[in-house]
Amino acid sequence: MVGANSEVKNHYPDLQNITIPKNGFVYIYCSNETPVNVFFDNIQVVHTRGQILEETHYYPFGLTMAGISSKSAGALDNKYEFTGKEKQEKEFSDGSGLEWLDFGARMYDAQIGRWMVQDPKADLYHPFNPYQFCFNNPINYYDSDGRLIRDKDGNIVFIPIGNPKTENHPTGFLTFGQWGYVYANDGKTAIKVFKNLASNTPEMNTNCTGTTFCDGKYWMLPDDVRTLIETDGYKNIDIQEGEKILKGDVVVYVGTDENGIEKVEDSRTVVSTSNDNFDDIVVSGLGGLETEVSEKKINDAWVSPTGKTGVYIFRKTGEDKVITDKEIEERKRTKSSTKSSLRVMAENQ
Repeated sequence: MVGANSEVKNHYPDLQNITIPKNGFVYIYCSNETPVNVFFDNIQVVHTRGQILEETHYYPFGLTMAGISSKSAGALDNKYEFTGKEKQEKEFSDGSGLEWLDFGARMYDAQIGRWMVQDPKADLYHPFNPYQFCFNNPINYYDSDGRLIRDKDGNIVFIPIGNPKTENHPTGFLTFGQWGYVYANDGKTAIKVFKNLASNTPEMNTNCTGTTFCDGKYWMLPDDVRTLIETDGYKNIDIQEGEKILKGDVVVYVGTDENGIEKVEDSRTVVSTSNDNFDDIVVSGLGGLETEVSEKKINDAWVSPTGKTGVYIFRKTGEDKVITDKEIEERKRTKSSTKSSLRVMAENQ
C-alpha cells in the first residue's frame, strides 16, 4: 500500500498468524492513496494450506463412508462426528464397540438408522415407528436436544388458535391479530401468545415478555413467564451465593397485587454487566406500548406501580429445541381438532 506521503506501508507483520473463524473469502487488494500514478510489480498471493487432520463422509443416516474418508497419521481420535454428538466406540476389550451416538436423552445407532429406546413423545407421531430417526428422512429433517421449540429455519413454532379477531390493550388500544401457542422445552407445555396482524398498530407487535422470550415476534402474557421458565430450561442465578451475572441473562421484575401475591410485571435482557456493582448492570427491552427497544440501568428499567419490585435473574441452560415440519403438522392438528391424530403446520415468520 502506498500512503498519502508516497511512503510504502508494510502490512506484512500485521497479516501473520491470523485466525480465520469461519469459512468465507479473503480480499487482497493494492491501494494507492497518492495523487500520482503508481505501478505495482511482482505481486504474489500464496495460499499455504494447513494439514487436513480428518475427512469424514457420511451416509444420510450417519454411517461413515469408510472408502472415501481419511485420517492423518498420529491425529487424535475425534469422538464428536455426525451431528456433533459423541460416538461410543471401541469400549470393549477386543477393540470393538456399539458404535452408538449419544444424543443426551437417547442413544442412536447409525448402522440401522434407529434410536435404541422409544421416543418419549411417540404418542404424538402414531403413524411412525417409535424408534424412527428424523421421520426416516434425515436429508430434510434433523433432531436436536434443545429448548424452546423452533422449526428448521430457526423460527419459533406458532400454532394458531381459532380465527383472527379484534383485541384491545388495557389502555383501550385496538388491533387485529391471531392468538396461538408456542411450546416450551418439555414438548407439551403450550404458552399462549398473540400475533399482531395489523400493520397500522406496531405498538401491539410485542411487549416486554414477548421481546425477552419470543424474539419480539409475539405479545406474551406476563402471567405465563413463570411457566415458561420452569419448562424451558432456565436456572435461577443467586447473586447472594456469589454467582456472576452474564450478558444474555434474563431479568424478571416481580410486583405484588392487592392481596400481596407476587406477579410478573416486566422482563429484560442483560446487555452489559458489572459484577462489582449491581446497579451498573444495563438491560435491554421495551414495555407498555413502546415500539423501540431501549437500554437502561437494571433498577431504572421497571418500577412496580405498587412501589415494591423484586428482581430475579435467570439463565438459559441450553439451545432452543428444533422440531421437524411433520412434528409441527402434528401439533396443529391437535389444537384444531378433537380427533386423536395430531398433524400441524408451521407458520413461517
